[in-house]
Amino acid sequence: IWMTGLRNPWRWSFDTTGTQWIADVGQDGYEEVTAVTRAQAKGANLGWSCREGTKPYLPGRCAAGTPLLEPQLELCHPGGGCADTRSGKSVIGGYVYRGAAYPAGVGTYVMADFITGYVWPARGSTLGTPTRLANVTGFEHTAKPEIYATTYAGALYRIGFRTV
Repeated sequence: IWMTGLRNPWRWSFDTTGTQWIADVGQDGYEEVTAVTRAQAKGANLGWSCREGTKPYLPGRCAAGTPLLEPQLELCHPGGGCADTRSGKSVIGGYVYRGAAYPAGVGTYVMADFITGYVWPARGSTLGTPTRLANVTGFEHTAKPEIYATTYAGALYRIGFRTV
């Protein structure tokens, strides 16, 4: 077994640095995205079902002394006490942008939520201002590598970045 503690990983990708980005759909209250480096991957425990995101879920399932890899990003379910723009209920993993069309976006992880329709840029553990795109089901990138999003309705959207 390479990695444990995942509940429902819904799309993951590898950055050119070798870091694996895993979006894991939560159970009752939280969604999470974990960035797992090559050095951390073998034997990593992401914490399910001992915890959901960074919060206790079934603490009796926590094995004493077992290190848990912390999520890079955490969203609470709508109505769960976080800002609306930080809420999600079915996280969809994306990619770290490495394209040429938007130099300011290089190094930004792009992810979405199927239920709320939010699409976020993220740098490290900081979520940027989201935009909305209904029912994103996945992301892909071209050889360039520009990022595209697909939706449940079968639409394909090119992801871009606004400069502020």
